[in-house]
Amino acid sequence: MKLLFESWRKLERREIINENIELMQAVTDKVKAYHDKAPEQTPKESWKIVDKYWGPWDKKNDALSDALEDAESPQEMRTLMQNWKAHVKTMTPMLQKMFDEAEQVGAQLGKDVIGVLYKALDKNLQHAKLMGKKNETPV
Repeated sequence: MKLLFESWRKLERREIINENIELMQAVTDKVKAYHDKAPEQTPKESWKIVDKYWGPWDKKNDALSDALEDAESPQEMRTLMQNWKAHVKTMTPMLQKMFDEAEQVGAQLGKDVIGVLYKALDKNLQHAKLMGKKNETPV
């Protein structure tokens, strides 16, 4: 029974990872495009905006990812996956709000901030791709 559940977990996990890799790639590409046009330095006001949006989003993302690792039943895992999918889909609107608010206060985000965001997003994307490959072989 344990092997059956583990096999199911890997199959479900691969499915969600593959669905989200495409979304994560699009967001990463969008942030890279912002980076190419951005000024070198970010004004102080914009750092506060980054903390306001990215910090809470990233904490929730980490908590949901950790919970998926610890799921003990198919039902729990299915619910957590739905929550995580919904959360990942909020990344693009969250980043857009962050860039818009920075523009409104007249403090465009610079390459220093966007570079950090890009590295974090790219790291998550590469991790997801690696996880997808690891889960390709059934138990």
